[in-house]
Amino acid sequence: MSKQQVLSEPETPVSQPSYRVIGTPRPKVDAYAKVTGRALYADDILLPRMVYGRLLRSPHPHARILSIDASRALALPGVLAVDYRRRSAAPLRYFAFQPG
Repeated sequence: MSKQQVLSEPETPVSQPSYRVIGTPRPKVDAYAKVTGRALYADDILLPRMVYGRLLRSPHPHARILSIDASRALALPGVLAVDYRRRSAAPLRYFAFQPG
């Protein structure tokens, strides 16, 4: 018995709808501003009464943290709050500050 290769007719492509935007090159209107350094990014925006956040991680991997004393951090000028969690798997909490 010999092996025979069965060739089937190629499938005809289904007509695809023509889109005006999808699959077409779009002009990069902000390219010149980005290349010249004139584009504004989120880090460049300064708003009045803006509050910044910092994250401090332990320099010791797998260390067991027994206590956290935030009094020195709270004594620094400009510090509004210190947020720390007992467990790393704790859900992230959102809170608002109203400097008084």
